Amino acid sequence: MSGVTVPSSSDAPDSRREPPSDATIRYWSDAAKHRLNSYAGPLTREAASQAQSTIDDELEALRTIAADFRSQRNALSSVGALPAEILSRIFALHALQQPPGEPLWENDDSEDPPSLSQMELGWITVTHVCRRWRNVALTDPSLWTRISFRLGEHWVDEMFSRAGSAPIIYERLYDHKSTLSSAERESSMLSTNLSRVKTLILRDDKYTGFMVPMIHEVLTVPAPHLLHLDLSCAPASPLSLSPAFLRENAARLVHVRLHNVALPCGPWRWDCLRVLKINAVTRFKPEPVDVPAEAHLAFDFPSEKILFSALASMPLLERLELLECLPQRHASPDEPAPSPPLRLPLLRSIYLSGSASECVNFIEATETPALRSVGVDVRPEINREADPLPDIQALMTYVSSHLERAQDPLRRLSAQVSSISRFLEIRGWQSDLSLPEEEPPLFLSISFPLRGFSTAETQRQQLDIFRSLPVASVQTLQLEAPQLSWGIDQWRELSRMFTSTDDVRIVLSSMSSATFVDTLRDEPSTDETPRAVFPSLFTLELEGMHLQLPHEYGLNRSSSRLSDKLQQALKQRKAAGLGPRVLRLRKCTGIDNHTVARLKEIVPVLDWDRFKEPHAEVMDFWPLRGTSGALTNEII
Repeated sequence: MSGVTVPSSSDAPDSRREPPSDATIRYWSDAAKHRLNSYAGPLTREAASQAQSTIDDELEALRTIAADFRSQRNALSSVGALPAEILSRIFALHALQQPPGEPLWENDDSEDPPSLSQMELGWITVTHVCRRWRNVALTDPSLWTRISFRLGEHWVDEMFSRAGSAPIIYERLYDHKSTLSSAERESSMLSTNLSRVKTLILRDDKYTGFMVPMIHEVLTVPAPHLLHLDLSCAPASPLSLSPAFLRENAARLVHVRLHNVALPCGPWRWDCLRVLKINAVTRFKPEPVDVPAEAHLAFDFPSEKILFSALASMPLLERLELLECLPQRHASPDEPAPSPPLRLPLLRSIYLSGSASECVNFIEATETPALRSVGVDVRPEINREADPLPDIQALMTYVSSHLERAQDPLRRLSAQVSSISRFLEIRGWQSDLSLPEEEPPLFLSISFPLRGFSTAETQRQQLDIFRSLPVASVQTLQLEAPQLSWGIDQWRELSRMFTSTDDVRIVLSSMSSATFVDTLRDEPSTDETPRAVFPSLFTLELEGMHLQLPHEYGLNRSSSRLSDKLQQALKQRKAAGLGPRVLRLRKCTGIDNHTVARLKEIVPVLDWDRFKEPHAEVMDFWPLRGTSGALTNEII
């Protein structure tokens, strides 16, 4: 029984190995003897069959009595002493970890939904442990409020019944792995129970057609307990919610996420809303609001008036995500932002996705005094003739001022950089690795235009973005550069921004390995400005570096210089009193025993793994020359 903790072996009746006492055996033998005497002697076939049925009845009665004894014994165990309320709370926590309806194994090739025999019952298995556990689970309606549709119609009806009048969690994923009934039954089931639904999640990313009647017919009646609404449909057929449903029937909403489902024009009554997420190609429905419900939504950008009037009706909003649905720049470049700006006093987290001009336009028109987390995903401008640099610079000015006003400075920074695909992604945290945060206070994702920008110009803009961030307090830096074509000057300029960084992890590509190793060398300085990169470096972790065998093993000198360069750079830094004192090599190819021995002489702590390329079996054994000049095999 997976995931279920039963009483320990010392509490289980089978753990007793001693035979029962003579008095106990005599009692039960005498009590049952007269019940068995009537079956002695030869019997006819019909009498024997009747005797077997009678004995089966006797055995069933004994099993019932034995179950009573086991229940009484379980009540005397340590687990049995727990009050029903505590036991029910344990079951609730277990239900979060072991939800029912998960497949026993994944079969992505199958187009049919898994059968019940292929499904995990999850936490429901606690009802099969003992009589008391079953009674506690069956009498607590809150345990059955998350309806598991994957278990089939029988289980769905049973869970609705066991949930009683408790508010339920209705999560329906319409895909090929779900057990789907008719659209009429789906609509009838939700319509019947919508008044007691507290969380409604409907997703139809494959466009099965089930979402259309759900949104147009079912989501039109009152939902007094609805707190969490999450709707997602296929991009090809976006749908629109009923204005009356949002305005009158769902006034207690706290969390709303819409993916390809349009939010109609207001007014709304969302005094309780704390989280609003409008994702992907969602668009606001244009006025008038009384267009036919069957009409699919056109992909029009929302106006500032519609967007800001919606946000103004959410005074308690704490988290806002607007992805690909920001209004475009003002009709005239000289047109000022709305005055006064929209004030969101409790907003703590914001995530925007769109062009740089759209993001800047929205930021300039809002006031967020309580903001703690900023996320921006900048996409290329729709108008390719527009110059995105002023907007990107304005955006970075806002981000920088926001971080400087923050109570805690950035401690960790993670970045993915590519000069070839013109992409930059940065995440920043205000705590060290021992205290991970749910979301980074800083998230930047910038895609520079593929046209009109040279590689050198893209590199300059990427460094300008790093330069605009307050990174002097960053202690941990993780940099992934799979397609980076930076030169030594760019590497040095970046590394000298992080004056307090003592823990650096670099994921390198073949084109960036040699350049970065050259960067580690300490260049002599003619002025008082320190020239060393990462002057506070204590731990350096390199991943993906392609080292090669020494020249004497038949390779040309140019292919073997990287290993020597790394050793020379580390020696030079050690002589100058610089780190690292800990060197970690991850997924680095071409490391032999000689290189390892040399690195151990330079770095106090060397931690490395042996990485074998799929096509390079030679990585298992490296040929080393013995004292006589012959080649020997030695396992690394």
